[in-house]
Amino acid sequence: MKKIKNKLSIAIPTYNEEIDLKTCLEAISSQDYPKKLFEIIIIDNYSTDKTLSVAKSFSKKINIKILNNKIKDAEVSKKIGFDNSDGEFFMYLDADMRFSDKDFIKKMLRPLQEEKDIVGVFVRFLVSKNHPSLTRTLSYDEFQRDPIFRFFTVGIDEIIKERKLNYAVCECNEMHIPPQGLMIYRRDLVEDYVKSQNQLIDNEIPAVLIKRGYRKFAFVEDTGVEHLLLRSLNELWRKRVRNLERTYYPNQNKREFKWISWKKDWPKIGIWMLYTNSIIFPVISAIYKSIKYKDLCFFNEPVLNLVSTYSIIWGVLSIKKGKKKEKMNKLEYFGRERICKEFIETDIKGKVLNIGAGEVRWLENDLFLCKSNFISSDIDAKNLGEHNMAKNKIVIDATSIPFKNGELSEVIILDVLEHIKDHEKAISEINRVLKKGGVLIISVPNDTLLSYLNPIRYAQHERHYNISQIKDLLEKNGFRVEKIFSGGGIFELLDLYTHLFVKYTTGKMINFKIFNKLRDKEYNHHRNNGDEIIIKAIKK
Repeated sequence: MKKIKNKLSIAIPTYNEEIDLKTCLEAISSQDYPKKLFEIIIIDNYSTDKTLSVAKSFSKKINIKILNNKIKDAEVSKKIGFDNSDGEFFMYLDADMRFSDKDFIKKMLRPLQEEKDIVGVFVRFLVSKNHPSLTRTLSYDEFQRDPIFRFFTVGIDEIIKERKLNYAVCECNEMHIPPQGLMIYRRDLVEDYVKSQNQLIDNEIPAVLIKRGYRKFAFVEDTGVEHLLLRSLNELWRKRVRNLERTYYPNQNKREFKWISWKKDWPKIGIWMLYTNSIIFPVISAIYKSIKYKDLCFFNEPVLNLVSTYSIIWGVLSIKKGKKKEKMNKLEYFGRERICKEFIETDIKGKVLNIGAGEVRWLENDLFLCKSNFISSDIDAKNLGEHNMAKNKIVIDATSIPFKNGELSEVIILDVLEHIKDHEKAISEINRVLKKGGVLIISVPNDTLLSYLNPIRYAQHERHYNISQIKDLLEKNGFRVEKIFSGGGIFELLDLYTHLFVKYTTGKMINFKIFNKLRDKEYNHHRNNGDEIIIKAIKK
């Protein structure tokens, strides 16, 4: 995408923001800066109020582009905004932010226009007397940090090296990275990085730039944004926990910016816990700041410290407990499931459809647990109930799949095709919904002597296949077979008999561990000569 010189792109994620968005866009539309040199990209999470109507009402005043995002994640929306921007410079805004004056864009772009080695300009948060006292308490800090973040991170005074007439020049390094993602930066310097990510985590950008050797930033002191950050302590708690769940922990291992080291910062953590739990020291601090800034909002600070601190502790402990529980519940794979797991691509980009969840839901409840691109389906709605942990579940008939041509990247259909009368139509439908180069993982019973002892063959199966038959069926319908495996035998059959007996006498599903390793050895022993065929095929 060709960048327009001196143009600023502003991405604004929204969801039911009709009141705040109007104030935000009014401040943008009043800017004393050529309208053709900035664009607003609204990325909406399918709002149910008048958010989009508000956005469209400004279309004659400023250049607005409206996009939709089904994933309710602000960081995902910011990335969508970045990917669809064409300005030389880029920033994001929350809908509850507003520029403090009509010269904001002009003042903020001046350092980038005057000095080519300045790569970004940090935005200052300003106090609005109209904001709730909790928000004002935080807004007296230039980065709107609450006290715990001020204690563990660097402020603007620690990185300013020179003050010029209209702005201050800052120099940063890996040990001094400001915790500020709200900034205007040169888009091309991080374009390759952002495009490689699933989210645009805003306070990662300074760290990425610094790691790449771009260490010169600017800070404009006489303009900024007013941000209605908090209305209640409950909102603070929810924001802290949500940030841990959605942003911090999912990206922990690959993040460049980390505001705290849980292993190295124990002395500082101890000091902070003593300070915030003492109550008396935060009260003394509140009195001092109230006198200094002539604002009684700082008497929120003792309680704000406790809520902020313990929301983080609670979030960390609950997430770690969840991870531990998830690890304990991880399945061990034996036999057919182990081989299928080796065939299946779990990190594939694009949508993945499992046809026939059935009673055995290891794909949904372990391998693709909570992945947003995974869709679990079955012809029977009861197999998609509360015991099926997939985020996306649909009832479908495999001969009429409700997706567009080329919409899917991978289709998994395990021990299902043999139940379908018009199996050729099902394979044709799978080919239609897969994109070119898309992956099909399929397993079917092999037509061997032991398969005649399988009771389901007579009760539910329409047919069994030999390797040549299933291969011919796939190739006839536009697939190239890439990999074939055949395994299983007598212990697979004994496991099935035991399972059916228990199911129809007690109504329960039980995993009989005694058969697991025996089945696994059997799959290795009967390699390419067993009672189950597993195939990976690619759409031509």
